[in-house]
Amino acid sequence: MKQEGDNPVVQLQSLIGLHIQIATEDATSIIVFNDEWRHLSPEHLDAFLSLRRDYESGVRGIIQSGIDQGVLQPINASTILYTFLAALRWLHYRPRRIVAEKDPLELQKEMEILLLQGVML
Repeated sequence: MKQEGDNPVVQLQSLIGLHIQIATEDATSIIVFNDEWRHLSPEHLDAFLSLRRDYESGVRGIIQSGIDQGVLQPINASTILYTFLAALRWLHYRPRRIVAEKDPLELQKEMEILLLQGVML
């Protein structure tokens, strides 16, 4: 997930773009990730939860790196992480409507403003 040379803000911008792309191009995967995982069999549930923990840990690491570098507010990294992810979860509910009303790049810019300006120094 982390790319050499990228600063944490650029990495978070990329994650916002990726979430928007997936929500607009493959809403089913977002629905499974957000809602349907609860119905997985125990062995699949364990694998899913492990993958989700790894993803969240990677994003938390990006956020913590931004805090350590002084480019993000000194707020608990988990608070930022879960606020960030919760703000992106609504995208799967109406992706076709969003795409019809707004260009995905425009939506990404709006989400970057909403999600990043509050945590950037």
